[in-house]
Amino acid sequence: MIYILIFLSAFYVSIILYHLIGWELTKDIPLTDTAGNMPFCTIIVPVRNEEKNISACLDSLLEQNYAGDYEVIVVDDHSTDETTAIVQHRIGKLFVNGHRHLKLLRFEGEQQIGKSYKKQAITKAIAAATGDIILTTDGDCSRGNNWLTVMVSTMEQQQLQLLSGPVGFNHNNHFEALQALEFWGLIGIGGAAIRMGTPNMCNGANMAYRKKVFYEVNGYAGNDHLSSGDDEFLMHKVYAKYPGGVKFVKNKAAVVTTHAMPDTASLMQQRKRWVSKSTSYQARIITVLMSLVYLYNLSIVFCGVYAWFNPAYLTYFAAMLFAKAFTEALFLYRVLRQFNQLKLLWYMWVAEPLHILYVLYVGIAGLSGSYEWKGRQVK
Repeated sequence: MIYILIFLSAFYVSIILYHLIGWELTKDIPLTDTAGNMPFCTIIVPVRNEEKNISACLDSLLEQNYAGDYEVIVVDDHSTDETTAIVQHRIGKLFVNGHRHLKLLRFEGEQQIGKSYKKQAITKAIAAATGDIILTTDGDCSRGNNWLTVMVSTMEQQQLQLLSGPVGFNHNNHFEALQALEFWGLIGIGGAAIRMGTPNMCNGANMAYRKKVFYEVNGYAGNDHLSSGDDEFLMHKVYAKYPGGVKFVKNKAAVVTTHAMPDTASLMQQRKRWVSKSTSYQARIITVLMSLVYLYNLSIVFCGVYAWFNPAYLTYFAAMLFAKAFTEALFLYRVLRQFNQLKLLWYMWVAEPLHILYVLYVGIAGLSGSYEWKGRQVK
């Protein structure tokens, strides 16, 4: 048993340090001069029941400091609130003022294939897109005015096929701050893994890719039966074809912000949705690594419980908990400093024990494939 605990601890520490190295090797991409011509691009915003957020999202998209032209395509996925009415009103105003291009597609009355509502909505928008570069984001997101410039100039200057961007959570209370801390860790791991040539995670709320490459890899074919994974599965397919053409943009101006979950119930549903795709990765090494991380967290709990019967395990429990917290703090410090979020590091004291229990619950619950999202029950 002791050898198993040592192996799991060494494995976990090695994984975190591996991603720390990857993060340090990822270059901070500066905002460049865009006096020259910038390509026409298309921003796709799939939405469902976003009446509270869509106006702020469109404001941040239509006020970009971009030395070129672009269009925004909002594709509505069966909203039952006032989302489409708000977008239509904005289209009318923009037409009168001769402003940026804004289009609305209605995704309704069409046969659904499996669970992949969002993937089909994005695919429909890409077919209608004019731009050669596609950027995707969500209806509850906002960003700074230089976001589009950073994303597109990075794509062009480095001749990339797909670019993953950073996403952060707005946080106004302790519960949201804990989510923000965890999410920055995931963003950092995703960016570092891309740099190390082992891409695992990215976020569809902040992605850019070339329209032609979407069709070259047959879009979402092969995973279109899954409701989640419109981002990660596409990245894996593009990386398999263009291993040097996928990068992460490490720049504060490229950050897209979204809302943390308001309560524990909605947080668990979101995380179950994320985990539900974990058994469908073609690169089985990702599933294996996730399983070992799960076992490491389980072993910490085991040591803590078993210490009541064998006090010697209290030492193992403390050592494993310290190893986890210390290496994670090193990694998070570097990521949070990059995006001016160092204050979140203080939440590590509370986050560590909660995170272990959270991983154990979500890891099992997510495998059921059943969760509720955007008013839909997915099974």
